[in-house]
Amino acid sequence: MLADAIVVLSGIDKEFDGEPVLRRISLSLGRGELVALVGRSGSGKSTLLHIIGGLDRAFRGSARVLGLDLATLGDRELADFRNRRVGLVFQSFHLLDHLTCGENVALPAFFATAKRVGDAREALDRVGLADFATKLPGQLSGGQKQRVAIARALFHRPDLLLADEPTGNLDTETGQKILELFQALHGDGLTLLIVTHEERISRAARRVIQLEDGRLLSSEASG
Repeated sequence: MLADAIVVLSGIDKEFDGEPVLRRISLSLGRGELVALVGRSGSGKSTLLHIIGGLDRAFRGSARVLGLDLATLGDRELADFRNRRVGLVFQSFHLLDHLTCGENVALPAFFATAKRVGDAREALDRVGLADFATKLPGQLSGGQKQRVAIARALFHRPDLLLADEPTGNLDTETGQKILELFQALHGDGLTLLIVTHEERISRAARRVIQLEDGRLLSSEASG
């Protein structure tokens, strides 16, 4: 186990309708790492990400994230963990079309007070969209929508950012810009775990974790 690990999984098993999805997964993620999680469709990547992010509680084994044993958390504690300690980014942007970009980013705060609107602008500035707070999602390109989704994930300044195929709906050039944004966030000290099929993201990662049929095949330094 890594000495500065903020994610420690031990013997994780997961089934769906009686079929194994994850099989005895044990791994750790160190603070400040940029890690790619790779494997074929159906290998268990997204399921593993959801367990780390507190979105899936139906598993066996031990999952400790940021010093918390996720299996022991109540519903309210788990919701607070997801809302404040971990940032989540998905392939689909999950923006609300009737809210402005600033309001979408401030959603984790529930009430967009003046301070929260200021925090949302700060998060948008961090992803290069400082002037987009009053725009609606329908006025944005796909890449801009993903940046807003990333800003929302960064709103509470999380310790860990989890991204599930974040460039999957983007063209090559736009996807490269999102990758460069992740690299910049990593350079600022953020810990990132990215589920991806894209080789360029794997090459940019400091470590690559490979799954196949729910089993951990390798966890190696990249490059």
